[in-house]
Amino acid sequence: MRKEKIQLLEDYIREMTSVMCLLYPEKDKKEMKKYIREVVYTNAQNFPIEWDNSYTGDHGESTFLALTEWMQKRKPIIAGNATLFCRQDELLSPNSIMLDIEIGFRDKEKRDMFEGIRKGADPYYIMMKDIANTKLKATINSEYGISGSPYSAFYDRWCAPATTMTAQQVISTVEQAFETILGSNYVFISINELFDWIDLQLKEDVIEDDTIQPITREELVEMLYKRMMKQTDSIHDLIQRAVANMEQKYVTLLFYRLNLKELVYRNPSVSDRIVQIIDSVKVYPVLEEDNWEAEMPEELKGKFQTVNEYTIFRDQKAFMDPNNPPEEILDRLQELIGLLMYYVYAPYISFDRVYRLRNFERYAVSTIDTDSDFIIMDSLLEMVEKVYRKKKETLPFDQMTFLFISTNLITALITEIANKQLNLYGEHAGIPKEFRGYYKMKNELLVLNMVLAKVKKRYLCKVVLREGVMLKKPKYNITGFEFRRASSSDKTEKVFVDMCKNRLMDPDSIDIKGLIRDIKQVQAIIRKSILDGEVDYLPIASLKAADAFANPERMKVVRACMIWNYLNPQSQIQYPSKGHMMNLSIFTEEELKALKGKIDDPIYNTIRYEVFENTNSYFMKREVKQKVDKKTGEVIETIKYTSKGIQAIVIPFGSRVPEYILPFCDVNSMINSIVSPMKSVLDIFNIPLQTEGKNRSVCNRQTSTITNILKF
Repeated sequence: MRKEKIQLLEDYIREMTSVMCLLYPEKDKKEMKKYIREVVYTNAQNFPIEWDNSYTGDHGESTFLALTEWMQKRKPIIAGNATLFCRQDELLSPNSIMLDIEIGFRDKEKRDMFEGIRKGADPYYIMMKDIANTKLKATINSEYGISGSPYSAFYDRWCAPATTMTAQQVISTVEQAFETILGSNYVFISINELFDWIDLQLKEDVIEDDTIQPITREELVEMLYKRMMKQTDSIHDLIQRAVANMEQKYVTLLFYRLNLKELVYRNPSVSDRIVQIIDSVKVYPVLEEDNWEAEMPEELKGKFQTVNEYTIFRDQKAFMDPNNPPEEILDRLQELIGLLMYYVYAPYISFDRVYRLRNFERYAVSTIDTDSDFIIMDSLLEMVEKVYRKKKETLPFDQMTFLFISTNLITALITEIANKQLNLYGEHAGIPKEFRGYYKMKNELLVLNMVLAKVKKRYLCKVVLREGVMLKKPKYNITGFEFRRASSSDKTEKVFVDMCKNRLMDPDSIDIKGLIRDIKQVQAIIRKSILDGEVDYLPIASLKAADAFANPERMKVVRACMIWNYLNPQSQIQYPSKGHMMNLSIFTEEELKALKGKIDDPIYNTIRYEVFENTNSYFMKREVKQKVDKKTGEVIETIKYTSKGIQAIVIPFGSRVPEYILPFCDVNSMINSIVSPMKSVLDIFNIPLQTEGKNRSVCNRQTSTITNILKF
């Protein structure tokens, strides 16, 4: 290993010297540093790398340490997959400018929408603003997708993966901070990581505060030891040695850095501030539109032209908007957040946070999306209520109002944590200070009830507050479930959405028995609808001409369209379009004979020939078998044709199921197929399903249906 100084190794040596001096303060610091430098430079591995420059088209080879030296001088932006970009203050990307413009348009649509909600604007106006906001969001997000397409003018082979990995790094950076502070949930994977974290805290300039209860060294040792993934006697001894050599002010600081609730519960100087803020919130009554002027509080009469103006004023004073606290509490709130951040926020980012996100148990963050974290507030709200009742015993407002105020009090801290951590990420990633503001998070939604599926990005939730605006009616977010997709009819979707609202999202406790009962009732309703020739619940399919598919003979929908067209030569399906799919069970000529006399003979004969005789039709399954003649060695090829039968028919929009078709409908498989999108909901609660139906050689008719057995 070469002996000339390398900045990365020098930084590591400096940090290790600091740690070792903490453990062994009796040792000479210069001698310690000299020894560590010798060990590091002797053992450091300098592995080879390759690099691409997509701007110049150059490619080359180097080493890892040479790259770090270049990065120290050049200071590029570091993306999540080790793609390095020019800083914005050197070279602006045309893509960035374009996205900036689109983001500005979107922000305006969102502002107009929420202003409309506050002022009670026409629902159609609010809906159109919401649609415009959603479309602009899709346009902005599409730039990411197109950057990964070789056919795009914006294509770069590294940009799309860099975006993906950077997004994971960013969201996991915030998630880690939430888990550490809000969930008191940080696991140190190794003793090196623990001392890296400790060393960072010891560099802070700490002022002793006699209003904060000090922590004993024994408490800190046990707390840190319990946070270790691997717990051994030698690790315990090292922690004990380090803590024994710390100043008392750092002992207290390190303990509270991982214990928000202990900071609040143990220190009246903190909990009293929470009580004072809540008591300072002024909550005026909710006024109905019919008689609002007469019921207006005396001190406010004559100040408002409309009830909506009053409502906006009332909500702001009641601290309904976490991003716009009332002036009566602003100073106290900022003082509290400053105090909490001083004690619980550590500007630390672990290098393996994406791995932690995927594999470690979480206490504070329930769901993670591309750009958002859903935070579990229950224990924090319980903390606020507990410290308030300890001081005052009874709440100053009704339970729901207290819930909103407590939530927004906590989210003021959460917002500060998020923005501090995102700014720290931007600093480490090499983003110029003036551009780090693009990384930001705010309190977007307050969700009262949430049901999480077993797969990511699939959840149900009831939203009552959106970006500081109290919704007149809750908004129900149903994300990732199959019954919200294009293959479900409008009526089917509404039935399942209402079921989720009534049984899972609206009640105080989840009603699983009611959910099962509802599904059984819906199954009976669907059965009657099908037998009556209705198409209301039948699944929807996209209809295309056969030549639109690479392998039309494999497409059930192609054959289903052909059956309708054979039966209805005067009203054939127009492509492309959509229609309803119905499963049929006509697998033999004998079964087809039941149609004879119910349809015209020429039509019957055409169907019989195409389905059961024409070896070139899409209804025939062709199997080729080869056999070697033992005497001659000649390869003999045989072809076997098997009819696939009539497995389905398409019913075009606006049409009913022909009466003569109904006896052939596989009603049970249809019902189970229509209800099957609810399976992902039932899986959440481990509700077992029973398999029914038969497998045939040409199609699988086994489907799942709900049973009365519950498995826990």
